Amino acid sequence: LDPSSFEIILNVKDASVTYDKEFPAIHNIDASLKIRPDKILIESKKGQTLTTAIKHAKLLIPFKDNEKFEIEGEALGSVSDAIAFIPKEVEKEILNSGINLKNMSGEALTKLTIKFPFKENLEEKDFEIFIDSDAS
Repeated sequence: LDPSSFEIILNVKDASVTYDKEFPAIHNIDASLKIRPDKILIESKKGQTLTTAIKHAKLLIPFKDNEKFEIEGEALGSVSDAIAFIPKEVEKEILNSGINLKNMSGEALTKLTIKFPFKENLEEKDFEIFIDSDAS
């Protein structure tokens, strides 16, 4: 099929996503879901995880080899909420370096971009991760 031959658009309100038992769920999602022959694009202007407001988020799921999954988002909330998304093994490494995350408080505006290829057997080197966070 020609990628421009059709598009299905669904608008979702007050949805929830639980994607991994290690990480907090996301609730109150308002998003548009666009399904095309070559990809799925989900864009959201609203959501919440713990006490953090998700200002926007985008998920691109490609169906072609050599294209990349893309996850982008921006959230404003407590530093403790942001810490809840740090994998436990990474949190241990940070603690071993002398930083105790449990003592951190305040608010954080965090921007996140993750890209990885659409392929089997992903390795750590396949991921492009960009995090920009301002805490106060």
